Amino acid sequence: MSAAPVQPCGGHQSASFAPDTYVHLLDADTGQRWSRVSPKAKAKDLSWSLRQAERAHPAPRLLDSRVGSVIPLPRRHHRRREGRQVHGAKLAVLLLPTVGCLAVAAAASAIRLRPPANCPRGGVGNVSLDGKWQTAGPLLISISHRTAVNIARRAGSFEGHQEPPRIIPCDVAESVSIRGMNAWTHWTGNDGWVGVGLLGPTGKPYLGRFYCVGKSTNSHGAVETCEHRANQHAGHIVVRFAIEPYIG
Repeated sequence: MSAAPVQPCGGHQSASFAPDTYVHLLDADTGQRWSRVSPKAKAKDLSWSLRQAERAHPAPRLLDSRVGSVIPLPRRHHRRREGRQVHGAKLAVLLLPTVGCLAVAAAASAIRLRPPANCPRGGVGNVSLDGKWQTAGPLLISISHRTAVNIARRAGSFEGHQEPPRIIPCDVAESVSIRGMNAWTHWTGNDGWVGVGLLGPTGKPYLGRFYCVGKSTNSHGAVETCEHRANQHAGHIVVRFAIEPYIG
């Protein structure tokens, strides 16, 4: 198959074509026509397409405060910045559930219940006001040293004697368990609020309100966990104790 260039608008034929023009060719055997585009024409066509795309989607611009003019940002920089923003958003969405789970786990692990030191009889065996129930172990508490020092300072002294901070965890645990047991006898279930003051010769300070959540036991008693959120009265305190029938 041979091809001969055809000039569409008249004039002489040429074996070669200009580097920036479209050339129409004619197949001498079949009579079929087709077109070829020179590399320079292709470059021109691509440049025109890019200009049209830029008009349709202009690049972002910044205001140069030094000269008061608008400076267009390079298109490549704009795409790269958008990519970072989208990637950052996806990363934030992926990390939010993980961070939330870690925060919950950290909060749960921060509450460490331990038996209070220097507690006679383990702080249990105290009888309710109606004489039907008594506190039972294990008696556990979570309280910071800073909160214990603050309570000891506010408790004051009695006959020249003041409770040291190392005794405070036992005093607080016993006070919460006794007050909680007496309040439990008036609740319709195992959950409820109770206000607690430090039991002792001075009867102070007031520790605040505890919210108790309990679970019934086979002896028709309960295991209660009472929590005090930090406020002006005291820091964060958690006490766990059991309630069982009193057998005199």
